[in-house]
Amino acid sequence: MYLRRGTELPTPFGDPDGAWYWFFEQKNLPATFVDSVDSVDSVDGARHGVRQQAMAMSALFAAAEEDPLRAALDTLYAAARTYGSTYPALLAEVRQAFPDLDWQRA
Repeated sequence: MYLRRGTELPTPFGDPDGAWYWFFEQKNLPATFVDSVDSVDSVDGARHGVRQQAMAMSALFAAAEEDPLRAALDTLYAAARTYGSTYPALLAEVRQAFPDLDWQRA
């Protein structure tokens, strides 16, 4: 897994399985929960609280994808999941940071 600079993610993040193992073994990491933005995070299809730090790990792995467009879109999606129900604030910041893009509002 590489980022833009062409360097591998540092240990343990270069190996997703190892990184998840490391993540859940850490006893000193905060465990904050946010409302799920979709039912992907749920077995029963209902929205439940998800661990914000785990969603942020997903964003890191998405950013390291080989295809730049896929990496950008998957990272934005994972970041929105990290924000939980306050994801519109994140999207507003993204729109402000990239004003030259043709943002279509549905």
